[in-house]
Amino acid sequence: MKSRSNRNRARIRYRLTWKDWLFYGIAGAFFTALVLRVFYGDPLISAFGAVPAAILFPLYKRKDIKERKKQKILWEFKENLYALSTALRAGQSLESAFATMTQDMDAEIYRILTPVYQSMTAQMKLHRRLEDLLLEFAAETEADDIRSFAEIIAVAKRTRGDMTEVIENTAQLLQEKIEIRQELEVLLARKKTEQRVMNLMPLLVIGMLATLSPDYVRPLYVTLQGRVIMTICLLLALASILVARHMADIAL
Repeated sequence: MKSRSNRNRARIRYRLTWKDWLFYGIAGAFFTALVLRVFYGDPLISAFGAVPAAILFPLYKRKDIKERKKQKILWEFKENLYALSTALRAGQSLESAFATMTQDMDAEIYRILTPVYQSMTAQMKLHRRLEDLLLEFAAETEADDIRSFAEIIAVAKRTRGDMTEVIENTAQLLQEKIEIRQELEVLLARKKTEQRVMNLMPLLVIGMLATLSPDYVRPLYVTLQGRVIMTICLLLALASILVARHMADIAL
């Protein structure tokens, strides 16, 4: 019974959906074909390069997709902690408060956690402990804040600690962390925009030269030395993009 319920319960999965594969696959193939056409001037090379890009670019974007989903989970988790705290203050047990919170959740707003919490409530009816379910949920989200909360709840259940205070403190800490992240995003938005413009500059300059003065840049496309130079320029441009991405990646 327990193994079947584990198989059927809703889970948090950081996987690319078919929409992600389609969108980022097309975007990656198009941009790669454009870049290769500008740097090499050969439509055959562009076509061959677009094929692996359609597969690799979604994988490259997987980290960003996962981070966005994790932040959405943290927001939904934090918002529901307030409802859980309210139910506890009304005198309900933790399990009853969790079931009440789940029943009152708006599935349109909390799209990720609603089915997960409903599944956890169903699991509790099969005599599974809420603290164990929270630990499993935390492991699936891979979020340190949720893992810490689940561990604290497990300890508080054993020591009969003040659940309401624990939950309110966690909600407050999450709120502060989300606000700090939002402030950082605002501060970094301008720099990220400048970074994207700088990343496009080599492509724009070469494209303008190839369009306005084709004879001037023709040796870069037809000679071996020119192709080597263009390959080195392309690799340097890719390296600069990766370095800039790493510099702007601030984890909280």
